[in-house]
Amino acid sequence: MTQNILILDDDPRVGPVIKSILESAGYGPVDRCCSVDEAGAKLSADHYALVLADDQFSEKNGFDVIEKVRSHSSEIPVVVITNLGSVDVAVSAMRRGAFDVIEKPFHPERAALIVKRALEHGFLRTEVIRLTRRPKIEGLYRGLIGESPVMKKVFHLLDRIRESDVNVLITGPSGVGKEMVARAIHDTSLRAKEKFTAINCSAIPETLLEGELFGYKKGAFTDARTDKIGLFCEADCGTIFLDEIGDMPLALQPKILRVLQEREVRPLGATQTVKVDVRVIAATNEDLGEKIRNKTFRDDLYYRLNVINIALPSLKDRPEDIPLLVDQFLKQAVEKAGRPIKGVSQSAMKLLLEYSWPGNIRELQNVIERAALLTQGEYILPEDFPFSAPPPADADLSGKARRKVPMEAIEKEYILEVLKEAGGNRSEAAQVLGIGRKTLYNKLERYGMEVKNLSNPQS
Repeated sequence: MTQNILILDDDPRVGPVIKSILESAGYGPVDRCCSVDEAGAKLSADHYALVLADDQFSEKNGFDVIEKVRSHSSEIPVVVITNLGSVDVAVSAMRRGAFDVIEKPFHPERAALIVKRALEHGFLRTEVIRLTRRPKIEGLYRGLIGESPVMKKVFHLLDRIRESDVNVLITGPSGVGKEMVARAIHDTSLRAKEKFTAINCSAIPETLLEGELFGYKKGAFTDARTDKIGLFCEADCGTIFLDEIGDMPLALQPKILRVLQEREVRPLGATQTVKVDVRVIAATNEDLGEKIRNKTFRDDLYYRLNVINIALPSLKDRPEDIPLLVDQFLKQAVEKAGRPIKGVSQSAMKLLLEYSWPGNIRELQNVIERAALLTQGEYILPEDFPFSAPPPADADLSGKARRKVPMEAIEKEYILEVLKEAGGNRSEAAQVLGIGRKTLYNKLERYGMEVKNLSNPQS
């Protein structure tokens, strides 16, 4: 996504002018050189997204310089600067491989438009070559995608625990792929041929969760008309994934601890325990340390689960992986929609890289699927996204200050906005707000805020 631009021009009246025009239009950094040797050195040392060459550059004809640029990288577009202004010059430049021609004297808006088109052309051309040459990324690590340093550390850790059978705690905000990591751990373990069982601890009411996990005997309670095998028994010899373990009811935590320590469960209504051989992988987007301090999570259970901790970063903390993820999600979306979409435009990719991604990878996937359905051309454009660059926060706050809006009203408005962005998921909203889930509940109650119309209101 670099937009480094190199100007090849030895006229002290021309180079600084075009450099100023480009920088004023928001492009750059813009470098300038005055000799062929200097140009060669810069092209060898740095990556440039665009080269502008005067047709009378230095000791060589500017058209000959096009060949020199292309010898370093055939993907870099070249725009020729000329004062001749004839059709023959433009045709000759195009035949030599130039993208376009800028005439002197410069018209700032036209020059900026040509540069924008050239950068977009260069980006799309580079993307095609990159996607053609790059090996398939699906198998990078059992379906996990990432080339950022932080994800390489995660993959290295996963490799190191392949032969072990220890419990693992995966932490990180909602939407970062914790279940995918859990599946990767299972698929590369000695239990890979056995069953992988997943359960979301926050999605099942407390009164039903114990029966789901441990099973029950007929007659154990009013609706227990038959025996039921619990998930721990179903996962025997395999792996059980306890998602959102931070929401595990306090009353059930000692029973989970017993499974980890004694390797046995007692179904509801049973008089004897049942031995199980299960590997436990747990995940949470909450601060379990804070929950321990608040006496809502047992520290002995935490230490049993947290033998190996895998901390997954937010998507905004691994921007290098966004193009890879976009490639994968776009491929899936194209196959599903059956539309001939070639890729994402440079301006659209820039917007994806600058967005904060409160919903992380899950949100990115939804955005790409939506854009693939709505775009009308061969490439996804910024207008195909449901978001745009947010307005400056300072301006909005200044207006509130002038209107003397109370702090509570501002906080209430912000909490509601975060809840909407999180789709009503209170755990995710608390994570974004930087407060505990209990604190969020207290604020919702204090402000009398209704979130019934949002999805997953109990999550």
